[in-house]
Amino acid sequence: MASDVSASSSVVSGGTPPAAAEGRVMSRLIAWLPGWWLASPLMFWVVTLQGENDHDIAHDSFWELVGRALGWIGLGGVVLAPVVGLVVASIGRRRRACARFALMGAVSVVGILAILYVVLHAD
Repeated sequence: MASDVSASSSVVSGGTPPAAAEGRVMSRLIAWLPGWWLASPLMFWVVTLQGENDHDIAHDSFWELVGRALGWIGLGGVVLAPVVGLVVASIGRRRRACARFALMGAVSVVGILAILYVVLHAD
């Protein structure tokens, strides 16, 4: 017996249904955001290797501009990745991902407060 493949199949001919595509985007964001968060300390390390200069944007070299961009991307990873991930995981109703992003946010807040304490109490 041959399988009956007819034009009355339930698959949408235009591609994947919108709900499946939305779920795939959420899954990719949930997988990508922790990587951004984990790479943030490395980006800050590159910025500290660059050193402090007078920051004249008209006379900065290419690598100084790259270092400055990595600093902003790293700051975004520390601050934005847990918040955006928590929002995306909440919308997608993924409890384990919500807990993971809440933990990432708590670690970020503790790290930022520790850095502020060290900077403010430096001799």
